[in-house]
Order: sequence, then C-alpha cells, then structure tokens
Amino acid sequence: MPRGRAIPGWNLSCCRQAEGLTLESWAERRSTAQGRAVRARTVPACANGWNNTVVAARLGVGTDTVRRRRTRFLARRPDGLADEPRPGDRQTDPGPAVHVICDNLSAHEAPVVHTWLLAHPRFQLHFTPTCSSWINQVERWFAEPERRCLTRGVFCSLDDLKTALEEWIKVWNDDAGPFEWTKTADRILDRICHYCDRISEPDHWACSASAVQNWAS
Repeated sequence: MPRGRAIPGWNLSCCRQAEGLTLESWAERRSTAQGRAVRARTVPACANGWNNTVVAARLGVGTDTVRRRRTRFLARRPDGLADEPRPGDRQTDPGPAVHVICDNLSAHEAPVVHTWLLAHPRFQLHFTPTCSSWINQVERWFAEPERRCLTRGVFCSLDDLKTALEEWIKVWNDDAGPFEWTKTADRILDRICHYCDRISEPDHWACSASAVQNWAS
C-alpha cells in the first residue's frame, strides 16, 4: 500500500494525548458537526502513513481535501480542523489570548474540559479563591451595573454596550464610595445561633424524620 508523510508530533500509540482525545471526541460525538467529524477522522488516517489518495478513498473525499486538512492540522493542530469562515461570517482574531474569570467550581477539573484547554492554549481560565469574603463586595459592585445599566437596556451592538458601561462607570466614579457591611459580626453570629436553635427543636426533627420515612417508603 502506498505510504505518505506522517504527521509530526502525532503518535496513535499515545492514545491518552490531549490531541488524540480531542479528535476522538469530535469523531464520535453525535453533536459534532458532520464536517468537523470527518476532518477529525482524517488526521489519524494520515498518521498511519497512508498517502492522500488512500486516505481520500477510505473517507470518501477528494485528494485535495485530504491535503488541505493535513496542512491545516500541521499548522494549527486541532484548531486547524475547525470550520473555515465563510463570506459574511463575523471574523474573530485567532491571535490574542482569551482570559476567562470563573467561579471556584470543580468543573474545570473534568477530563473533557482539561482536554479542551490543552487543545486550545490561548484560552486561559482564572478561578476566584475560596474562603474570601472580600469577593462578596466585588460581586456586589457588579450587581450595580447589572441593575442600573444592563437590566431592561437595549444594545444594538457590542460598541453600544461598551459605551453604556463606560458612561455608567464614569458617573459612578464621580461619587464612588466603599461598600460597608450593614451587620456586625455579633449580629450575624446571633442570627446563626437563632437558626441553629430553631432547627434543633424536637418538632423540627420530628418533621424531618417523617419526611425521610415517607421518602424512603
């Protein structure tokens, strides 16, 4: 069988590699667009050493199509297999890094997320720290523009949204002040103690036990 140029850096024996997991996911997942699924199957076929003619025959596509997919993968790795922009599509600059601020959940530890991040290195996730009460005040500040500027707002473009936010921030900064806690630590602790006393009453436990018994039956 004719042999072709193998793709550098791609080894089918390393089935746990991030690129391998990404391509396998694209090829087998039902929600993947048909075009991307076929492109994802092209790379492992080329990595077997088959030339473009053999790969094209096996996948039912043209030789030029296989050559183009190999070239795109060599240049941009899995990102090169994404759908090419069509005339009229909104263009996105692939160069700048994208920084995403996320809440401190554990979703980013899932293998599928880790695999995707390895395949798309320009996306960088930043997670808020745990046990940081000061973040509550930061979150409270973001509630202000949401309530006073964004809710019921009509923005016909990203520029309109940006302008509205910048103008609101300018007005806010003209008379800005720090957020202050409205309750003292003693009042907060007193309320917690009151709640603990209430849920520790016999009637509460009787109701809870009855609910559990009904659920179990």
